[in-house]
Amino acid sequence: MDRKARLPTLDSMRAIAALGVICWHFRGYFFAEPMKIVLEPFYRNGGVMVDFFFVLSGFVLARAYWNDDRRYDVISNLRQRIARLYPLHFVMLLAVVAIQWLAPADNIILNKILQNNNAYNFILNLVLMQTAGFRQGGASFNHPSWSVSTEFLVNIAFMLVITLRRRIAIFAALMLAILFIVPLNHQGIFSLGVVFGFVPGPVARTCIGFFIGTLTYRAYAKHLESRIDKYPAIANGLFVALCLVLSWRLYTRTMNGHNSDILVMFIGFPCLIVLALRSSWAAKYLSIRPMIFLGERSYSIYLVHFPILLSGMVLLDRFKLSIDPASPLVLMSVFLVVIGVATITYRYIELPGKRLLTPRKAAPIAIEATTKASA
Repeated sequence: MDRKARLPTLDSMRAIAALGVICWHFRGYFFAEPMKIVLEPFYRNGGVMVDFFFVLSGFVLARAYWNDDRRYDVISNLRQRIARLYPLHFVMLLAVVAIQWLAPADNIILNKILQNNNAYNFILNLVLMQTAGFRQGGASFNHPSWSVSTEFLVNIAFMLVITLRRRIAIFAALMLAILFIVPLNHQGIFSLGVVFGFVPGPVARTCIGFFIGTLTYRAYAKHLESRIDKYPAIANGLFVALCLVLSWRLYTRTMNGHNSDILVMFIGFPCLIVLALRSSWAAKYLSIRPMIFLGERSYSIYLVHFPILLSGMVLLDRFKLSIDPASPLVLMSVFLVVIGVATITYRYIELPGKRLLTPRKAAPIAIEATTKASA
């Protein structure tokens, strides 16, 4: 399989998860759940989409970088990750600063959301260190970018690990994948505390998902990637069964990051990715152009949706407008605006930023994944 080729099935899965994040934050900020019967898994458990993206990111970056052509060029690889992550992050950081300046000073809800937006935290956000254990207070500025910060830190570790001899690199990845599972299972995968006295919980959480994703790709490449299924019905059946089990789990239980939740996130999600690539039904029904279109723009969807929700709250307050957030039309309008703006930022910020910052000789990255969900 050509490692430069995109994986449309995974693009579509990213699209679904990215739209789920919008539902998660819509509920959190507007206290409403339109179309609850259909979207309940996202309203209830949208936070775990970030863990799906950590696993997916580890899988696709191992596919792109963990080979003899690229794994030794650490500086070039990191430049590509910066080119992928930073331009849009920087623009959205400035966008939230502008929104904060325009926000009414007496709005209690907005002030609570923006309460940690100070000069110190701005500098941390500027250098992608806002979740490295140095920030003052809780989330600040473009809240979902916390996972961009943690993933970039883990990406640095990944780029160093893959320069090691193959068996040592696999062992190191395995250690980084399992090192934090026990303490985070004890305090909760969504914990904002520290692990082992110095590692921030979100960084540990990212480490688990990302390196499980890299190991999943190594196993997939060795045993399945080049194999033709003799019994395709088995892969189809397993894929459908796993989708039903995960959907039922997300629909009926609010996950808190303990015990069996760990199994769902760090066994269920890797299996879902592998089965999606092996299932002909997944290839047929997920590889449709609208979903691929959204998947390509999923990073933009992830980073622009919070400023758009924040802008909506500012406009409603400033002009004293009244809407019914429980109306499906309101949620659909949010979807359309987010997708529209994300399409613009993808074309005029993401793509030009990558071309500007990526080394000319660097090979293109297939399905460039990054975290797009926020707890």
